[in-house]
Amino acid sequence: FLASSGEEEIKTVTTPSTYSTYGATTITYKEYTYDNNTRGAFVFMIFCWFWTSQFVIAIGQLTTAMACVGWYFTKDKSTIGNGTVFWATRVSLWYHMGTAAFGSLIIAIFKTVEHPHVHPGSTRQEWKSNCEGYYLLYAVLLVVHGKVHQILEQEAYIQCAIHGYSFCKAARTAFFLILRNCLRVF
Repeated sequence: FLASSGEEEIKTVTTPSTYSTYGATTITYKEYTYDNNTRGAFVFMIFCWFWTSQFVIAIGQLTTAMACVGWYFTKDKSTIGNGTVFWATRVSLWYHMGTAAFGSLIIAIFKTVEHPHVHPGSTRQEWKSNCEGYYLLYAVLLVVHGKVHQILEQEAYIQCAIHGYSFCKAARTAFFLILRNCLRVF
């Protein structure tokens, strides 16, 4: 619906005869132009998509981590069965849904900022020419983005499952755990 809500313009382009063996070619196509409200709605919908998809992924990772924790810390392994997955799902949804929502929010913000349709202008190239701090911002995003995804999507949720920490404390604990063992991780 949003893609078709702009103003439709019919444009015609004629290619010179040097590019074609059949002579000059005329192509007519339709192009939509959008106002700032529609562009804002695009950004909002992209953000909602990222947040929703990351939330589903976070619940899945928390459930997997909880099932592994349940297996690992159970002394009598004969009591472990198919019910462990249901237990892990129930615990993840009841106790850690806020953790998953907050973690997926942070990941969604990062993904939205680096999405090319979010930047002023229609392309990332136009944003480069309009913004002096582009290279600094992009360098910070590249460095932080790789580690943030790894920490937030896996290790922080594992810390939540093991210790029952809140998201921020779990992410901090996971970060310093990786930092202390950086040679082993490398």
